[in-house]
Amino acid sequence: MTKSKLVYSALFLIVLAVTASLTAGCRQDVRISPQEVTFQQLSGEPDKYNGKHIVIEGIYFHGFEIIVLSESLGYSEFAQGHLVPKGEMIWIEGGIPQNIYDKLYTQEMMGPEERFGKVRISGKFEYSGKYGHLGGYDSQIIPSEVAIIPWSPPTIETTQDEAVSAAREALSASLGVSSSQIELLSVEEVMWGNTSLGCPEPGKQYAEVIVPGFRVIFEYEGQKYEYHTNIDGSMVVTCQDID
Repeated sequence: MTKSKLVYSALFLIVLAVTASLTAGCRQDVRISPQEVTFQQLSGEPDKYNGKHIVIEGIYFHGFEIIVLSESLGYSEFAQGHLVPKGEMIWIEGGIPQNIYDKLYTQEMMGPEERFGKVRISGKFEYSGKYGHLGGYDSQIIPSEVAIIPWSPPTIETTQDEAVSAAREALSASLGVSSSQIELLSVEEVMWGNTSLGCPEPGKQYAEVIVPGFRVIFEYEGQKYEYHTNIDGSMVVTCQDID
């Protein structure tokens, strides 16, 4: 082979190498980043995100037969102070890294230890199947990255305010007056004997479990009203007006 041909061959190989490098770089540049989404977006259009990589923030909860990302955390109706996931939930396939798991909050009130905390998860979202324990979830996320977000769990004081507010709004609607016109007289923490919250309706059946909550007394134009709630005000009932 002549010297000129050797030079041309070498130049050709160099051009090929440079082209391959540039092509690979272009492929990396156009790689699509995970899309940030909310629970509302996922529940509203799950098919739109099926099979795609997403980023979402929520409450990680790991307990007996449950590993989920939920919208929020609230008190259960089965043990005082026991926190459980609330709202929309997504099964987390495979859990999260141990170093993240070890930094979460812990509780042991209903059997095995439970872990929870606010996290930001990046991973593949899957929908329209049966995921998790006994196939009880219609969506899951397979995490690729997980980070803890600074957060504090709800307190009894926080939920008491929510319960009082819910009871006040119920009385406001019943009387047809502004809630600001209703005076709060007292709030008492109570362990209700079942889900009737102390105000059973004739002929209606109730779950016989202890329900932590509050007895709230209001006054409007000299008349007192008693309302019973569960711990976070998601259940509100009244027995009857009191003197």
